[in-house]
Amino acid sequence: MSGFIAAALSPPKKSVAAIHSALARFFWGKSNASDRHHWAAWHKVARPVAGHGLGLINFGVQILAYSAKLWWRLLHCSNPWTKYVCQAYLTRRNPFLLQGCISSGWRRLVKFRVWLIHELEVRGEGPGRAWADSFVDGSSGPSRSELDRVLARFPYSLDLVEDFHVLQVWLRRCLDSAGHFSFATAYDTLCGLSLPEVHQQHDNTLVWHPRIPEKISIFMWRLFNNALPLPANLQKIHISLASKCPFCPEWDTLDHIFWQCPIINPT
Repeated sequence: MSGFIAAALSPPKKSVAAIHSALARFFWGKSNASDRHHWAAWHKVARPVAGHGLGLINFGVQILAYSAKLWWRLLHCSNPWTKYVCQAYLTRRNPFLLQGCISSGWRRLVKFRVWLIHELEVRGEGPGRAWADSFVDGSSGPSRSELDRVLARFPYSLDLVEDFHVLQVWLRRCLDSAGHFSFATAYDTLCGLSLPEVHQQHDNTLVWHPRIPEKISIFMWRLFNNALPLPANLQKIHISLASKCPFCPEWDTLDHIFWQCPIINPT
């Protein structure tokens, strides 16, 4: 259901946050008719396994991925929708100025463009470096002739050329091995661009080995992300318990319980 909503609509940030909160409450469960404590932020949970998450779909990133798909269709497809957008908005002197009667679809595309260029500039990959962009497979960006063929469909200004150039270069990261736009590739790319980076030393793919039960994998993920109700974490929510190891005189920390305790370690 979320996929259909993300493809057809672009909900406001407040609605997306409310959906994330509802999903987080469902994930962590309830106890005695009250919500349990959320031991990890939702952006750490709803992210790909390769990005140290649980592999759950992030609704906000899903919306961005469908917005990227719309841009790809606008730049590379010829259908009644693309022709209407070109004639209705791209013939204006400033097509990215959201004033007057603007459709929700074009408003969505403009907001995605603003967000994408801002994120690329923050990472030092803005318009100034567009031609020098390199991709994961080692290939370069689109050639000038290829870009000119795309831009020839639009009555563009110099600013519009630069914007389309940046979008065209970045959208190449969303292609599969056959050169077609891939929603899954776009989603993974946008997860790395929009979600806060998570630094971990272990290989998260080993945690989700097919031979390991999912219940054990989730426990290991919580262990590596310090998302267990241990004394140190309980003190952060003002719950005081004995924080001394029951087997030795050391403090009952996560590292000590699972790796450093001389009594438990041999087992």
